[in-house]
Amino acid sequence: MRILKTYLAWLGIAAIAMPVLASAADTANPSDELQEITVTAQKRSESAQSVPLSMTTITSVALQQKAINTFFDYATKVPNLAFAPTGDGIGTARTVSIRGISGDNVTGFYIDDTPLPDSLDPRVLDIARIEVLRGPQGTLYGARSMGGTVGIITQQPDLEKFSGTVHAGASSTDHTNQPNWTGDGVVNLPLIQDRMALRLSGFYDREAGYFKRSFSPTRPRQWPRPAHRSRPAASRR
Repeated sequence: MRILKTYLAWLGIAAIAMPVLASAADTANPSDELQEITVTAQKRSESAQSVPLSMTTITSVALQQKAINTFFDYATKVPNLAFAPTGDGIGTARTVSIRGISGDNVTGFYIDDTPLPDSLDPRVLDIARIEVLRGPQGTLYGARSMGGTVGIITQQPDLEKFSGTVHAGASSTDHTNQPNWTGDGVVNLPLIQDRMALRLSGFYDREAGYFKRSFSPTRPRQWPRPAHRSRPAASRR
């Protein structure tokens, strides 16, 4: 009898728990599942988990959540990536090194398939993802990628739908008399259905200066005039 009562009690608990577990499974948030990340590190679209490379990928969702707008915003979040000024002028004001391999033209910097100097700092706007490849990448990215490659992949135009986004912001800086303004916008225009589309992006960024040139309110200094010296009159004969 005791065994029968225990068995019936467990059956009752299971009958109550099963609907609760089923409803919890049905109401699970689908966004909690891991999304597959597609990269083009090897010049073809493939899953990031199947790429036999040491790489770091920052998706567009992560770029928005972490408010990444400039090179310094994402460079500080990538392992084994370092940067420093060189002092050689504006054209080479910053160099990028991966895994400690530094020097001129040892780290590739690409926007899509276009190589650029690593000293440039393009605005992170309308970007699909950022791929940082560690190790020599000379096979696919040339001799200047001995240390690694930093690739910025832009969003591709949508051939079917019209879309647009606008962002704006304002802030203030101490010891300034004007606010800071920033704004950006993206427009996607399908021109020929399923064949051609135009995608435009632009931004405006104005930062108030916090250095103010001031002049002394005192009057300009009056230099003393030289004393007049009288000369003796020449004697006439």
